[in-house]
Amino acid sequence: MKDRFMNGFAAGVLADVPVVIIDALAGLFNLDKLDFVHFASILAFDDMQLNIWEYVFTTILQFSFAGLLGVIFAYLIPVIKEKYYYFKAVIFSSGIVWFSVYAIDHFFKIEKKAEIDFMTSVVHYLISIIWAVIMAWIYKWLEKRETV
Repeated sequence: MKDRFMNGFAAGVLADVPVVIIDALAGLFNLDKLDFVHFASILAFDDMQLNIWEYVFTTILQFSFAGLLGVIFAYLIPVIKEKYYYFKAVIFSSGIVWFSVYAIDHFFKIEKKAEIDFMTSVVHYLISIIWAVIMAWIYKWLEKRETV
């Protein structure tokens, strides 16, 4: 694709696949009390008890949000330059996005609907770093592939 928007969207979505898996595993091992899909379901439906169609729809919302974040990063690259590329991706994801999502949590009082404890916050922070590195790598690979 020779399109910054599409490359950013694809990088964001593809980087979210391992994130959703890691987040599910964190929940399975009781490291994470609220996975990203249920976090999105609270924003979308104000409910965590999902039927299969709501779960699928919320998962699509989760991937769409990750794609949108990839697009934003793709358009930031020319402004912030490619030097220290991965570090900038990590700051974007963990410093701006993670913090903003947790600010939304407090604004909408999500923590009253679901337990967001210290460990869940740390796991989400680490997962946001993983997403950033994978997203940046995929985006760079897609961009480099176009020039060949």
